[in-house]
Amino acid sequence: MSWPTLAAAALLLVAGLPRLVWGSPSQRALATALCSCAVVLLLELDEVEDLLVPSGLTGPATLAQCLYVTLAAAAAFGMARQVSPTPLRPRVSAAAIGVPIAVVQCLLYAASGVHGAPPTHTVFPDHADDPAALGLWVVTAAGPVAAAAVLLPVLRAFGPGLDRLRGRVAVACTFAGLVLVAFAGATMAAQLVVAALGLPGAQRLGVAGTPLAPVGLAVIATGVLAGRALAIVQAVDGWFRAHLALRRLDGLARELGAAVPEWGVTTVEHRWAVREPAGQLYRRVIAIRDASWTLYGMVEGGVAVDCAVDFARSRRGVVGEQEVAALAEACWLRYAIEARARGRRPPGPGAAHFPERVPEPPGSLAEEADFLVAVARVWRDPLIEEFLDECFPDDCHRQLRTA
Repeated sequence: MSWPTLAAAALLLVAGLPRLVWGSPSQRALATALCSCAVVLLLELDEVEDLLVPSGLTGPATLAQCLYVTLAAAAAFGMARQVSPTPLRPRVSAAAIGVPIAVVQCLLYAASGVHGAPPTHTVFPDHADDPAALGLWVVTAAGPVAAAAVLLPVLRAFGPGLDRLRGRVAVACTFAGLVLVAFAGATMAAQLVVAALGLPGAQRLGVAGTPLAPVGLAVIATGVLAGRALAIVQAVDGWFRAHLALRRLDGLARELGAAVPEWGVTTVEHRWAVREPAGQLYRRVIAIRDASWTLYGMVEGGVAVDCAVDFARSRRGVVGEQEVAALAEACWLRYAIEARARGRRPPGPGAAHFPERVPEPPGSLAEEADFLVAVARVWRDPLIEEFLDECFPDDCHRQLRTA
């Protein structure tokens, strides 16, 4: 048994079968191509050929291989049409190419002597003197060439620009696998030419080229599976990160909720109010920021914020801007909470402060959550008490001073 061929077929089936049932049109086209390639490889196994010998299906198995190669190429061509941008999208459909090729394959198979060939991996080299057999191979190879001519330029041009790592990995593996399959086809073509001319070396070319196609297809399947595995890992990692951030923001959310109850900041017992922690984290971050904007109205037009930044930079200036910003944020929020608790009124005409909000850029939720986690980490830092002592020097008349 050829274990590399069997392993490649197994990888192709594992990567293709789930998408054949659950997937978008482009994913189903990819799954059809992968499963068709798996069938082609399985028909190459000696054990499968031995099963077909008693029933006389060895010759039809060769035709089935050719037809499945065309089906895989047509599916890959169809996927390329779906993912290609408009300027590169071919107008002809996959069926318009695949059906005529399949008809020609059947006619050439009927006219050739391949249907009576014994079980062997060298069917076409053994019939290199048969024009119909050579024509069958050429027509069969034309489908993958056409599909690769459409798919490879798209992968090369747009694959590196994908924003997700799993997409770039899948594209890189697909490109590398197609190149290996192309080398296998070129080696097979050279073997046919050498055999037709009666020159020595056809067997050596066959030995050299036979492993290339299974290895190339295995690389493609590995890329598809790696992309799926990365998607699962990233989803699990995002779930844990969001859940951990929720836990770390509990204390900060609870204190801001108590200081600004009108915003109803989500507390720890509501962590499972939505199924996905990412959605709850989004609500938590928005609630904390709404409460902080309300408290911003207590700091005399931003004077306390400037003082907090100066104080944090004087104490933490050597550890980085992120730590300075987190300490400054905690300082002025603690000041605003204490000022509001002592009955101080905001300078503006209202209890809540609603500044103009700009749209959040992609990825800002994770960045904002990380920053608020840093604020929560320093929320009880002794330096904040030092800042508050400078802001409120006595219990009788507390006013903000320059820190």
